Amino acid sequence: MTGVSSYKEISRYIPGLTQYRLSISNLHRLQYGRAAPVPARHAPRLKIDRKQLDHFLSFITSPHLVQDMPFGEKTLKLSTAQIINVPNVIRTMIPQRIAKQYIQYCSESGFVPFSERTMLRILSECSASVRKSLQGLDYNISEGAKAFDDLSKLITEQAGAVELQEALKTGNLYLKGDFKVHVSDDSGVGTHCSVFALSDTSDPDFRQQCNHDHNDRCLQWDAISATLADIEKLVSEATYLNDEDRDEALYLCHTAQRAIQAWKCHQLRSVRQDQGRLDVLDLLDDDTVFIVNDWAMKFLPQMY
Repeated sequence: MTGVSSYKEISRYIPGLTQYRLSISNLHRLQYGRAAPVPARHAPRLKIDRKQLDHFLSFITSPHLVQDMPFGEKTLKLSTAQIINVPNVIRTMIPQRIAKQYIQYCSESGFVPFSERTMLRILSECSASVRKSLQGLDYNISEGAKAFDDLSKLITEQAGAVELQEALKTGNLYLKGDFKVHVSDDSGVGTHCSVFALSDTSDPDFRQQCNHDHNDRCLQWDAISATLADIEKLVSEATYLNDEDRDEALYLCHTAQRAIQAWKCHQLRSVRQDQGRLDVLDLLDDDTVFIVNDWAMKFLPQMY
């Protein structure tokens, strides 16, 4: 009805009509034509700070929390209806654990994050595959997690097993997530400093000097070491039906201790290797490619 009559005449037939709505309708008629449908406009509102969002996204996409898959893709749909294909990744922890770890990380670094509810909503939108089976994906992590379960079953019927099992659960969560966050090139803890911990003291070609001291200690790893020592003492002093049962229990205890130590070493190496991979990706240009031959982790365990 715009352009047919005046505002006073049209308002007689359309109660509640304002001058602004009539002006906008007339503008739409001039731009798109009479009776043309109004184009839909999607205008999302961003209610969070972009710095907080970038900080959280860089955390959940870091090698501490995700592992690349050698096959598969995920799709991201933007607000502009554009679809982007991204490589498939696997998160090593559940969303609630990731949010709690991020809050702890922000408290240690002095960064102010947004609410935990917002973190869980972002994690639900930035979907990733769920790791249902550890075997074949990373056998070091698989053996390490199995070692904690074996120790928990080994001391089930022993006195004081409840406290030790709670300590084992805490140590399992620490090695699964928090340990990799603490690893850096300038840490004051010797086992957290990737330069110091990965240096070979017997070969100068595989040794690098640090420019800082290692006077700090990791309380979480000290607690794990004390728990493993208490379990070994408990198993060795327990009463068994025969010597074979005692030998088998001690063998399981020592094997589990070596698997947990190997898991810790693997977590340290993986942080260093992922950083090297990211450095190589930053140097790529239009004339170079980066090929990953994942034979050591995928094919050799299946062969042997």
